[in-house]
Amino acid sequence: MALVYLLSNLGFADVHTPAIEKKHALDIARARWLIDRLHIIYLGGGAMAAGLTVGLLLTTPAWTVWAWGAVALAYFLGCRKLNANARQHAIETHTQARRWNRYAIAASVFQGLKWGAAAWLFLDPTQPAQALLVLGVLVSVVAGAMLVMASHPRCYATLAVLIMTPLLVRLLEAGSAHWVLAVLLAGSAGVGVYLVLDTARGLLDGFAMQIEHQQLAKSLATAVERAEAAVHARDELLAYAGHDLRTPIVALELLANDLTQRTPPLTGAALAHHHQHLRNELRELSSLLDTLLDLSAQGPDAPIEPQAIAVGPVLDAAVARFNPLARVHNVELRHLPTARTAHADPLLLRRMLDNLITNAIRHTPGGRVVLLARRAGDGVRLEVRDSGSGIPKSQHRSVFQAHRSLDAQPDPLLRRKGLGLAIVQQMAEQSGAQLSLRSEPGRGTVISLTLPAGHPSALTPAVAPEAVGRQTA
Repeated sequence: MALVYLLSNLGFADVHTPAIEKKHALDIARARWLIDRLHIIYLGGGAMAAGLTVGLLLTTPAWTVWAWGAVALAYFLGCRKLNANARQHAIETHTQARRWNRYAIAASVFQGLKWGAAAWLFLDPTQPAQALLVLGVLVSVVAGAMLVMASHPRCYATLAVLIMTPLLVRLLEAGSAHWVLAVLLAGSAGVGVYLVLDTARGLLDGFAMQIEHQQLAKSLATAVERAEAAVHARDELLAYAGHDLRTPIVALELLANDLTQRTPPLTGAALAHHHQHLRNELRELSSLLDTLLDLSAQGPDAPIEPQAIAVGPVLDAAVARFNPLARVHNVELRHLPTARTAHADPLLLRRMLDNLITNAIRHTPGGRVVLLARRAGDGVRLEVRDSGSGIPKSQHRSVFQAHRSLDAQPDPLLRRKGLGLAIVQQMAEQSGAQLSLRSEPGRGTVISLTLPAGHPSALTPAVAPEAVGRQTA
């Protein structure tokens, strides 16, 4: 049995193995190929065993023939049940494939022992008719196994060795007159193993090509789905942008008409309030146009050039840019000093931060917005914290949808559908960043942007805030 174990674990299956990352898929393909031919193994083997048993009973009606026939019948029934189980449970995982490959090796060992026992018990060179019957059946079994075990060369080698060894021993014991036949049978067995190995190479190459084609088709389908989703999202955002653009334009027209048609003309505080509304609408219109520019520049084919970025100067520049807007809304805007370095595309990072800060300021009138950077495992997490009214947990997923507005501002001029966070979500997915939200009603909101950490030694002057500003100008 030790010899059988060694033979059944020879590395035949590793011949011409493709790339190692495809090994699991190849094992699954090999197991499926063998299962598709399992009925040939047990039906053909059963027919051979029945024929040999009947033939031997006609010439040598001994109890050994009945015993061997009973063993052959038990093997036939076991293979039949195994085939039924294989048809009911498709091979989908590598664990299942390995289990079926072990079944194949075990079945080869039992089948080889069964036919080897037939050679040892019933091959009698002194009885030509019986010897011819046994030789014909055994040679047919070995030859037929080449067709159904080509995907498992080790199984075929095990079967051939277990059958041919007792057969050759019996022939050699019979005298020198049978040595030529023994040599011919040994040579044919060697040729059979070579042919199986060669066939296995072709099968493995075919399996590898099939797996590669499946992977390419899957990748293509995924790419098409992503492209369609991107186009749909772009169309949806543009539709909502068109709606939002009309709102401030109509408001500006109404305010302008009101100024020209008022009798008497507005003066003092009323005129100042009217001017403030005009400025708010112009600011909103400018913000929407900036968002549309971001949307047109951002897309699946937009170039991304990540590099090491010093986070501190980026936050400094952001606070300087948005302090005028913060003062309009009576918001305290500041950032905590940091020496951390991130690895990101400077232009995309600026656009994402700009949208997040704008959103925080508009939703926190009279409150506070703080920018900070924290360590997040091997990355850097940028946080935009505001002291606004907060968002219920049930609405967290809706925040990044273009058509949703969770703003409860009393001033209708500040209540917009808004596209900023939807744009940030798309930019984060495009750049590989992670966007997250933490918020509770009455406790403000924290929107985090997690980026890979950059190495300070890789910093270049091109990522300075002034340079980023020039790129967006």
